[in-house]
Amino acid sequence: MLHVWLGYTPVDSDQRKNRTFILLSVRRPKIPGLLELAWPLLAKFTDRVLGEDREIVEMEQVAYDAQGGDWNQEVFPAIIT
Repeated sequence: MLHVWLGYTPVDSDQRKNRTFILLSVRRPKIPGLLELAWPLLAKFTDRVLGEDREIVEMEQVAYDAQGGDWNQEVFPAIIT
């Protein structure tokens, strides 16, 4: 089982820069050595996901700046609730 938690903390008064905190939790499989064998793939997967997250956050900031505020109409059910 794999869990990834992300947290962003602004570090400037304009809130244009942040520190990103990431916690990756992996349940160790019962087969000895399997996690160590799979670790390069897990690292590549998380690097890709986090890279996509960075791109999304940057695009959202560009949209916010262009619109002068948050005009987003959220449609993703997990965020709406």
